[in-house]
Amino acid sequence: MLCAHLLAPRELVLQQVAPPEPRPGEVVVRVEACLTCGTDLKTFRRGHPRWTFPLMLGHEVSGRIHASEALDWPAGTPVMLAPTAPCGTCRPCRRGRGNLCQTLMQRMAHGGFAELYRVPAEVVACNLFHRPDHVSAERAAFLEPLSCVVHGWRRLPPLSEDDTLLILGCGTIGLLFLLLARHFSPARLLVCGRRAERLALAGELGAHGVWGSLQGVPLADVVVECAGTEQSWQEAAMQAAPGGQVLLFGGCPAGSRASFDATRLHYEELLLQGVFHYTPDDVRVAHDLICNSDLPLERLISGGAALSDLLEVMERLDQRDGLKFVVRP
Repeated sequence: MLCAHLLAPRELVLQQVAPPEPRPGEVVVRVEACLTCGTDLKTFRRGHPRWTFPLMLGHEVSGRIHASEALDWPAGTPVMLAPTAPCGTCRPCRRGRGNLCQTLMQRMAHGGFAELYRVPAEVVACNLFHRPDHVSAERAAFLEPLSCVVHGWRRLPPLSEDDTLLILGCGTIGLLFLLLARHFSPARLLVCGRRAERLALAGELGAHGVWGSLQGVPLADVVVECAGTEQSWQEAAMQAAPGGQVLLFGGCPAGSRASFDATRLHYEELLLQGVFHYTPDDVRVAHDLICNSDLPLERLISGGAALSDLLEVMERLDQRDGLKFVVRP
């Protein structure tokens, strides 16, 4: 079968490899849709601190089971999934923090940019779901990024119509936070980002105000940082109103450092919180939203491409051309 391999930063090749065979408890999915994501792009640009070359890209997947060694998951079943699952035995797992599982990322299922995709037994047991007939493969493939955003959203306080929520960054994650905020709260929603076309989309998706810079942006009761830079982390704290909460979602490069105004944090009781990944409960919430809500997730897809065009897609994203693409093998 055809599969994408990243041999080194920016060195992406398509190779013919032997089709994967499921081991006990596993399934192999014939991929119908795999979405690009920010982690794919960062890995394409500079590699990843937790993974070694060569590696396979793609993990936002939906398709149909091609072969199965798992009970109750016969071939032909349409499925959607999140590509990791906690071990259940390490200290974070025992404390209910499965998103911080010590072996989570080492056991992540990679290789969605391929014709066939092997799903590990722990993911089958925990984060594999049936895809209803009314849910497209493209929509179902949002399960992983939406689960991450649900995890962050659940760390925020309840918001009323008197509250203001500011999102810094209008990439996929920032826009997913906007969609959840529109769905779950009556708060005033503001978005700040750099790219005019993404800000326009944010306005169409329900933002009450959009800004191309922080000049003139009011302080907010909740600030959600989605850009993943040292500067945006620091700016997020400065944009919080007294008593406000800052959710630091965007992942910065390894070794990054951010500094904050200690006087404001102390005397204005600002709460800064990092957030990472998702738990099985978050995935179940995201699954319900995909299947039973009208969240316009498909509006975040910039276009489609064949697997043979993946290098061109990654180069377009590297040049900030497009938001998210769906690859169909």
